[in-house]
Amino acid sequence: MSGIVVVTAVREETRAVLAAITGRTRRARSPVPTWEGFAGPRTVTVVEGGMGSEAARRAVASVRDRPDVLVSFGFAGALIQGLEPGFLIIAGGVTWRSSTGLERYQFPAHVVRRMEAVLPEDLRVRSVRGDLLSSPVVLATPEQKEEAGRVSRAVAVEMETATLAEYSRRCGVELVALRVILDPLERSLEGLPANLSNSWGARTRLVTMPSVWPRIAALRRDARIAAAALTRAAAVVLLELGRKS
Repeated sequence: MSGIVVVTAVREETRAVLAAITGRTRRARSPVPTWEGFAGPRTVTVVEGGMGSEAARRAVASVRDRPDVLVSFGFAGALIQGLEPGFLIIAGGVTWRSSTGLERYQFPAHVVRRMEAVLPEDLRVRSVRGDLLSSPVVLATPEQKEEAGRVSRAVAVEMETATLAEYSRRCGVELVALRVILDPLERSLEGLPANLSNSWGARTRLVTMPSVWPRIAALRRDARIAAAALTRAAAVVLLELGRKS
């Protein structure tokens, strides 16, 4: 067993989680970016897999030993009104569309309650309990997000947790998820270059796209808000998860 394994998708999420643990070192010769550290006495491995299901699959495939707990930490987009940047989503489950229709994986309710209980009060009042939707594509427009929320009854969307749920079922590993809202329902991501966070090519293209500069500025501001909330939540949640015998 290898303690707690945290899977993130992009650099800003990874940095936020690494700021919540101690003794951080980067693992050499890993197929995906991987760090090791501690939450109290418990070992925490942070794996930055990238965005989407295939990236998440590579991330869990790189884990050397079966973890005690697998955690999906990161950002998400709101699927309902009223969720502002920095709001926490304490996920009760994750929903995704398969060849047979909508599937749902429920996270262990007693662990979800423990996670919620240890949050500082100011974070708890800016949190929502609900399902995540794992989407195979970016939901860029408010209309797409609103429709996805209506069909799935999820409150926020991301792209990796369904793959982690499939791994959890297959390997018998306990899985939990905590996400932080980055883009509210009313914000459009349409027209933005893909992989802005980790791709210099995507950033370079912004020079020729002045129409999206205001939205990029808003995303950068809100990413700082979301990252700060994620660091604070991860610090207490990882300590609590580490108390499990």
